Amino acid sequence: MNLVKYAPFDTMETLFDRLNRGLFPAFPRVFEEEGEDQPIMRLPRTNIEESDGHYVFSMEMPGVAKKDVEVSVEKDMLVIKGEKAVKAEDKKLLRREFRSTKFERSFVLGSDIDQDGIQATMEDGILKVSVPKRPEKVGRKVNIS
Repeated sequence: MNLVKYAPFDTMETLFDRLNRGLFPAFPRVFEEEGEDQPIMRLPRTNIEESDGHYVFSMEMPGVAKKDVEVSVEKDMLVIKGEKAVKAEDKKLLRREFRSTKFERSFVLGSDIDQDGIQATMEDGILKVSVPKRPEKVGRKVNIS
């Protein structure tokens, strides 16, 4: 067991530095040094909304270009893959935290989905995937005779 002298965190940088040096044994190293050939894997945060006619998946993707995102349907899975590449610069950086990032998320689609009608848009760093329900699964009003 290692004893660590308590000192309050003056800045978030101090907290990150301590986590990275492994001064908190309960936490693994948070910021491993990855090379340019080893991008970090991240899961973009996602909100899922449901309305009468469709589901909408909204995913945060700041700094990711449309051309670097792929949305596909594989069997009954909605698969979203992408990459945010950070170019190496010739500047002399004192600290480097920008890294290339890859991500992939999969969601199981139910039997009530019209897979041919899935559409995706990207604006202001948010990817929105609209997944329509089949008309017969949405429901209908029954007239009483």
